Amino acid sequence: MTREEIDAYADANEVPIILFDGLDEAVIGISTDDRAVYSYERIIKVLSKDMSYEEAMEYADFNIVGSYIENGPIVIYEEVI
Repeated sequence: MTREEIDAYADANEVPIILFDGLDEAVIGISTDDRAVYSYERIIKVLSKDMSYEEAMEYADFNIVGSYIENGPIVIYEEVI
């Protein structure tokens, strides 16, 4: 999903949608309770542009997946490890 699609959905449904900064490429959809849904694998891919793969995983696990934001984004694992 693009930022424009998310903004259009939020405007049409009159709901705020919380997004992670700089990770628009990792959004894969909107949940039934109007939350942005991110792909963990895509988050790592985006973060890996500026850091090593291991650093990206550590950063994502602690600062994104491990964070709590009320009604915040959902992160899913598309690939089962």
